[in-house]
Amino acid sequence: MRRSVNLLRSIVSLIAPVAIGTSVLRAQAPTVTRGWRVAPLASIKIHAPSGILEVEGWGRDSVAISGTLASGETLFGGGSLTGLKLGAEGTATAGQSRLLVRVPIGSRLVVRSGAANVDVRGVTGSIDVGSAAGDVVVAGEIESVTVESISGDVRVAATTASIRARTTRGTLDISGRINEAQLTSVSGPVTVSAQPIGRLRIETVDGRVSVRGRLAPTGSLDIETFGGPVHLEFPLDQRAALDLRASSGEIRGRIAAPAAGGSPLDLGAVVVRNGTTAIISRSIGSGSGVAPPVTVRTFRGRITVDASRLRS
Repeated sequence: MRRSVNLLRSIVSLIAPVAIGTSVLRAQAPTVTRGWRVAPLASIKIHAPSGILEVEGWGRDSVAISGTLASGETLFGGGSLTGLKLGAEGTATAGQSRLLVRVPIGSRLVVRSGAANVDVRGVTGSIDVGSAAGDVVVAGEIESVTVESISGDVRVAATTASIRARTTRGTLDISGRINEAQLTSVSGPVTVSAQPIGRLRIETVDGRVSVRGRLAPTGSLDIETFGGPVHLEFPLDQRAALDLRASSGEIRGRIAAPAAGGSPLDLGAVVVRNGTTAIISRSIGSGSGVAPPVTVRTFRGRITVDASRLRS
């Protein structure tokens, strides 16, 4: 019995330093808190190689960074009142960084990321985010938005004059009030839900395209895809000039009845064939004035249009 007790004490004496050492290492995870004074419209460039980066606009003429760095990373920062560059550098060897950066609301913001997930909110100046593998979220009333991610998902929910978004394999999800946008994808799906839609151009190879909303009277929609399906949803009273061509695909859908009180018109019944190419060239909706153009070109994808129901 005494031998068992002594053995237990020996084991505890060996384990205790290891446990204490582990807790000390966890407690010593690199934390950062630092600030800089800048002008209200300063240009801010942030670098985040990995982890999570949150950027918030606030009503102060300063930049503040706080959070935790991954082991192996260090904080850098410097510049002037009109321009500041900051972020993490080095190679993470353990854990992940989680940083919160507060910038003046009207800042001109540039973010570059390797694999970090980036979330930007409350910044009204121009925003430019580039990421190799991280997801990107941008939200708010913004002057202009430029986002590029190779494999990460991109979500923009904004009222803005201009959006440029590009991804290779990730998802593009765009919503809000859009004056002008250019969206590009290789295989990732592209989804747009906006009220109203101004000038919108979408290019993809095999990505699925879905557009839902009301075209502004001065707006336009231009979609080009090789093999991805295209789905369009407009309000019942949407006025538009359709120019749809599917080289080896098909065109389906329903639009409002040509006559008041009639049944919705099946687009499949009015498709014109030129060899293997399905073509629809006609105006929809009622009213006078120039109808916003809707142009879709696909080689082997399916085009579907639904403009037969009331929508807000």
